[in-house]
Amino acid sequence: MEYPCALKTCAQGSYVVGCIQSPWMNRTVGLDLGDMRAPRYRTDDRYGMPAFYNLTHILWSFSVGSFRSVVRRWHDRGMAPTGSAKAMALWTTAFVVSQANIARLLGPVAPKVLEVQTAFSARRYLEILDSMDAEATARFRSHYYPDFVHPAIYAMALRSAGKRLGERVPLSAATRRALAVAPVLSAAGDYVENVVGLHFLDHRDSITDSRVRAASTVSIAKWVLALGTFGYLSQGFVRVWVSRK
Repeated sequence: MEYPCALKTCAQGSYVVGCIQSPWMNRTVGLDLGDMRAPRYRTDDRYGMPAFYNLTHILWSFSVGSFRSVVRRWHDRGMAPTGSAKAMALWTTAFVVSQANIARLLGPVAPKVLEVQTAFSARRYLEILDSMDAEATARFRSHYYPDFVHPAIYAMALRSAGKRLGERVPLSAATRRALAVAPVLSAAGDYVENVVGLHFLDHRDSITDSRVRAASTVSIAKWVLALGTFGYLSQGFVRVWVSRK
């Protein structure tokens, strides 16, 4: 349904009246153009509404109308958001928020996370932990707790993106399985990494070369799976967007 907007000039000359009709309002408002440096908004005395209230509703009506026009064009072109597209947008947003929160908790000790993940020896691992004072260690420890939720979030974001890509381009059954399984394996590795990291913080006597090498191998495998999936999805969506131009 369209909502007409009629503008006319009053007899006074510099006073413009707009009539806005929408499901939310049927108002008559005025814009005094006598002084363009400081225009004054007026309302019809019959309504007794503040000028700012009417102006806000005008802008809101225009915004809603524009949004509806965009959605209508999407539907006409077969581009309306699907369930998978909405899921991808939701989980991607959740991932960005979660990642930003972890970065906030870590602050200046963020580089230590990658350092311990790639230590590969007990001596190097202990050096990294010993280089942090009490405050830095507390920051480092604090990131593990939200990181027990974060892997599930990024796994869902990658899986939903894989499903969405499969709707836009033909993918082999093996590729579909890989896009579904790789994020889960990456998240599982992240959970192992978190449990081991917290354990090493409180039990430094248990840090051995073999255990650190095993933890580092899991961490690197996690990154390969996650970044590999992300890279494949990125190039796939880029090709989709380029082909639409």
